[in-house]
Amino acid sequence: MRDFFAIIAIILAVIGLGVFQVPDENALVAAGIKAAADGAVYQEKHPVRITVKGREITASGRVETEAEARSIEARLTALDGVEKVIGDWVILPNADPFDIRFKVQDGQVSVAGFVPDEPSKAAILAALALQEADLTVAAGVPDRDWAEVAHRLAQDMPRLMQGEAQLTGRSVQITGQIHLPTQKKALEQRWVALPEGYKSATDLRAVDDGLPYHVTLTRDAIMGASAAGKLPPDVLPEALSPFAADFTHAPFALDYPGFEQALELGLSLFAPVPHGSLSVTPGVIFVQGGPLSADQIAGLTQRADEAPDGYTVQLALVPEGDGKALTLTASWDGAQLALRGHVPANFWIEAEAKGLSPEEYLARQAGFAETVSARLSFAPHPDLGNWSEPFWRALPALAALNQGELSLSDGNIQITGTAKNPAARRKAAQVLGQAGTMSVLLQDDGAPARFSVTYDAATGGTITGKLPAGLTPDTLTEAFGLPSLRGTVRVAPDGDGREVLARLASLSDWMDLVDGFTLDFDEGQTSLTVLALPGMEAGALQERMRGALPGLTVHVDTAAAPLEGTRRRHVFLDEAQVFSGGYWLPSLSFEPSVEACTHQSRAAPEIPFERGQFIPAFRSYWPLAHHAAVARQCARFGGKTGVISAQVSVSGIPALNRQLSRRRAEAVRQALIERGIGEDKLQTRPADDLAGPDRIVIGWE
Repeated sequence: MRDFFAIIAIILAVIGLGVFQVPDENALVAAGIKAAADGAVYQEKHPVRITVKGREITASGRVETEAEARSIEARLTALDGVEKVIGDWVILPNADPFDIRFKVQDGQVSVAGFVPDEPSKAAILAALALQEADLTVAAGVPDRDWAEVAHRLAQDMPRLMQGEAQLTGRSVQITGQIHLPTQKKALEQRWVALPEGYKSATDLRAVDDGLPYHVTLTRDAIMGASAAGKLPPDVLPEALSPFAADFTHAPFALDYPGFEQALELGLSLFAPVPHGSLSVTPGVIFVQGGPLSADQIAGLTQRADEAPDGYTVQLALVPEGDGKALTLTASWDGAQLALRGHVPANFWIEAEAKGLSPEEYLARQAGFAETVSARLSFAPHPDLGNWSEPFWRALPALAALNQGELSLSDGNIQITGTAKNPAARRKAAQVLGQAGTMSVLLQDDGAPARFSVTYDAATGGTITGKLPAGLTPDTLTEAFGLPSLRGTVRVAPDGDGREVLARLASLSDWMDLVDGFTLDFDEGQTSLTVLALPGMEAGALQERMRGALPGLTVHVDTAAAPLEGTRRRHVFLDEAQVFSGGYWLPSLSFEPSVEACTHQSRAAPEIPFERGQFIPAFRSYWPLAHHAAVARQCARFGGKTGVISAQVSVSGIPALNRQLSRRRAEAVRQALIERGIGEDKLQTRPADDLAGPDRIVIGWE
């Protein structure tokens, strides 16, 4: 490459001197040296200017250290034909910390601090539309990503109304005020993803609640009038002045043109309505209520054309009633649903709004496979008082039954019918809640209660079979301490589920020490087959579980070890894990510096020891696993050395404490070696303190 540049330079020199002239030898040599020198420095972090006189090079520019300048000069001196190199350098100041600070005040953005080079400075000034700022080119930038993060900050600062931001090292801090919650969320999400090693913290406050202008006004013969909403700044129509305290005003004008005119029209349309409500939102004026005469309804309907551009008027006005009581009955035979009764005029309004037929709407509302609506008559007025709302809320309860009937009359809900089992009846009752009364009989197949639960730490639990009465998948899930159990089960009408739960009362205390299990219940007998975690002594776990679970027949085997490097998420612990060195370890991710490793070791759970013993206690599996995970990151990948000490004060005899301290530290070291940590990366040393509480201390160097 260096020869290529020299050839090009010579050709250009020949052309420059004239095709028919013999070039001067010194000019050709200087041109070749210039080309080679430019090629030798073009990848430098800061631009280097090269001038050549004869066989003498003068190199000038910015460098971060004296050593960098000497390195460039040595590289240039080594070029063919060079007799002398003169360095004319500006050594950049070293910034520690390397930071940049932004401030937004009264719409003006200012910036001060350090940048790694002139292009970074130019990019930041361009993003802020500034000609100049107190930015110093300096050495000490943490890495190549710093300039991009600083440029992102510069791009985001104009979004703030007031505030500050700072990038110090690899830490970003943004505080201030922003217009809307959506803008706040967008800015916060933008700073979630950062280059590796960087972290950010935002403390932003949205000045506005993000809601559009809106007004709701209700009028009731018994309860009177009430109003609420959000108005433009300094706007309060005369009709709403009695409700001034119930409104909020936007802190600044929002982009909803025509809202004030729409509000005035809505208030005039609502004025003659004795009972009902008015809603004005961007684009829609909605008036409902009554009763009104036919002439009044026609007059209000004609005024809909007065809506400002971008707004529509929706009217749901109630004419005089027909005097018939509203009633509704839904009958379900397990295959079809039949409706009959006298209902409001807009009974199917939700179905029509979604473009669904009545049958399709019923199927979606309650999960019915087929539906039939029959013998429904309609009152002349719509549903203004949510008369039919209890019906729609209770309808899914009917779907839980084999057959039944749901009736709504005088505002009261009544369900009768039969359920397949107690679970179905409970489901119907839960859906119904306090909305009505239920009289439902049970059906059952008569088979005895038998069920099985299988659990795997990576995939969770599955249940099959038939449960005794009083037992549900939810109560079993709670007993195991799991998020949920997959599978479908039946529930017998008899049996004692509470007695089964009593046997399992302490099982959740052992879930962190098992890799899986199978629980079998058959005619009152409950057995538990457990897979111990790889690396754990199955016999010791079996002995302890039998002592803690006297109502169960417990047998423990050791789980087969997966492949090295297998990853999973432990369902019970809700923790990402990796299989390493014959043990499951927490999957940790951090930059293995001395400070980070020490912090992680201090944050790890305490390793338990029996009083006066030097072997870790039985429940030390996960504390040791956590320390091994830290050591795996720091020793194997970070090349750091762990120093283990054991603080012991169990005895009043210092010599005994020192001996126990030494043996505990060595025991922990051996346990970590067993979990795949190299012997040369773990050391022990005497404890610094033999007076405080017993604990293991692991430091890194």
